[in-house]
Amino acid sequence: MFASGSQSLLRRALPAERRCHELSAPRIIDGPITRSAFATYIETQLAPMLRKGEVVIVDNLDARMSEKAVACLQK
Repeated sequence: MFASGSQSLLRRALPAERRCHELSAPRIIDGPITRSAFATYIETQLAPMLRKGEVVIVDNLDARMSEKAVACLQK
């Protein structure tokens, strides 16, 4: 995707929850994902949708390793 009036490539992140039969809690984040943006996504989008006992798998990118995000998932 190109920005209007320029040839620079736009970067977007699309974190989402993937279940066997659905994709939920999607959010488009303009630019590369930051630790703060990911923690906010976990707190406001993903954590409220989780049920007790569900497993969350996250890669080891530093932006995803915030104490705030971990705390929201452990509730």
